[in-house]
Amino acid sequence: MKKLIVTLTVIFSGIACMAQDVSMTDRDSVKTETPREKRKKRERKFDYKLGGWLETRFIYNSYASKSPREQVLYYYPLAPDYGSDGRDINKSGRLSFSAFSSRLSFGIDNIKVGRASIGTYMEGDFLGSSDAFNHMLRLRHAYIDIAWSGNNFRIGQTNHLTSPEKMFPATVMFNAGVPFATLNRGPQIRYTHTFKHNINLSVAAEYYTSHRAIGPENAQMNAAIPDIHAKVEFGDPGKIMGGITGGYKFLKPRTEDSEGNRSSTIVPSFDINAFLSFTLNDYKFKLWGIYGQNLTPYGIIGGYGKLLEESPYGDYRYGNIYGMSAWFDFTTPRYGDFDFGFFAGYQANLGSKKEIDPEIGYYRDCNLQWFNRLSPRIYYYMGKHLKFGLEYTYSSAQWMSVSDNKFKSIDNYDITGNHRVEFLARFIF
Repeated sequence: MKKLIVTLTVIFSGIACMAQDVSMTDRDSVKTETPREKRKKRERKFDYKLGGWLETRFIYNSYASKSPREQVLYYYPLAPDYGSDGRDINKSGRLSFSAFSSRLSFGIDNIKVGRASIGTYMEGDFLGSSDAFNHMLRLRHAYIDIAWSGNNFRIGQTNHLTSPEKMFPATVMFNAGVPFATLNRGPQIRYTHTFKHNINLSVAAEYYTSHRAIGPENAQMNAAIPDIHAKVEFGDPGKIMGGITGGYKFLKPRTEDSEGNRSSTIVPSFDINAFLSFTLNDYKFKLWGIYGQNLTPYGIIGGYGKLLEESPYGDYRYGNIYGMSAWFDFTTPRYGDFDFGFFAGYQANLGSKKEIDPEIGYYRDCNLQWFNRLSPRIYYYMGKHLKFGLEYTYSSAQWMSVSDNKFKSIDNYDITGNHRVEFLARFIF
């Protein structure tokens, strides 16, 4: 018995000594840790999140419309197309079901490097880049944020600065107010500084990829000047928020003129937009509008073309078509498991200041004078992750049958109208 006690005492004493040695070794290693080792240790700690949603849409349109991606994206009713019997061929209903607007996202945040915090975000859906690539993965966002002391650098692909990210319309329709709201995502370098009293200043140099201006694909590349925009934003999105954005874009549609000489003509165009969002007793109101030249990079009707005037050496000049677009969105507070909303939009082709050759230029539906949209909606929430939406939309459009060389109306078709009903089921994770 005594031998057993002695043996156990020796064993436990040895274990205690080993534990003390290990503890001392750990403390020594902590004490001798270099600043570089400490920085690497901090960088290994970050937050990440996988998210997105699965959704199915059921869509009915009563009149033929510009509505790509199997009617998931909706723009406006087409002009009348009368057959030999005098009836409008476009006056026919169309039904579609889809699930390829489902979305995946992945983000990493809270990577500390010195005083800076680094985050990344990537997002895609399955709409593809065109109707020929439906159901294929499409990159929407892919960017890096570097933030420190009220400053933020964003590098990568994300929304154009004309899109106020904190106040998109809450429509059931997938394109969230487009084409009344701008649609443009592309690579950019953006700097944002936050001042006191919730005032932000952002400046961005942006490049077009899939959302380009109408015309040659390399027109912006040939100009060798990025799209330059600046935005001032103020206020709290939960109370009242507003701002103004303005900038210039530059296109060079030709590198040589009609006589084979080097072309130096660059086509600049400006745009300016303003927005306001406010909440009263949990009722949310949003207003947004844009005015400018050649708004086609943002999905708006317009373009540019050859001026009808003599130009030396065949290196002719171009004129821009002006346009405007505006939308309003309203959302009620939650009533039990329901909330309600309403969207309205209006867009117009304002023509050009000078005469333009309609045969030599790059135009998006410039024979469309104006169109509008009215959309009431209802959402039903089944818990935190599942929701259903139902939206009725009435859209009308005024197409020109004859226009002058400033793209202003001489004679019009009858106004066309479309009734659209859309049902949405979405599971958010």
